[in-house]
Amino acid sequence: MLFRSEIIDLVHESGRDVPLSKVRFEDGSVSFIPAPLGTRVGQKIDFGLNAEIVDGNVISIQNIPDGTIVCNVEQQFGDGGALMKSAGADATVFSHSEDGVVLKLASGKFKKLNPKNRAMIGTLAGGGVGDRPLMRAGIKMRRFRSEEHTSELQSPDHLVCRL
Repeated sequence: MLFRSEIIDLVHESGRDVPLSKVRFEDGSVSFIPAPLGTRVGQKIDFGLNAEIVDGNVISIQNIPDGTIVCNVEQQFGDGGALMKSAGADATVFSHSEDGVVLKLASGKFKKLNPKNRAMIGTLAGGGVGDRPLMRAGIKMRRFRSEEHTSELQSPDHLVCRL
């Protein structure tokens, strides 16, 4: 069974680096999904076992060939995606076996999953957010100062005068 949808808007949600795609399905229902790289308004996205291997399509990992880049992967069947959901994240379908599909995660670890789990083809957008230049010295100081150092500065001990 193949469900077709169209991206009607790209939305930024505060507190999240990955942009969201607002998709409208053929039955008129609307949902939000994380947007992969190259997503544009008006793009068609397919959900199902027979969907093509194209960025943005959601397919069962048993039907995805080895070496394909995937994101938003279900850890348990039907959970809607729990792995590789951060900005710029992706995993590679490494191999298929009788007892599951092996993914190679960005950390280099291997994870064996149920072949019925679904995944989105491509890499999530929003990567490189932390690579912006630091425009002022104060921003750099606050970003790299450790929590221990700030708690030491705020303790009342440094206000005691020595006589």
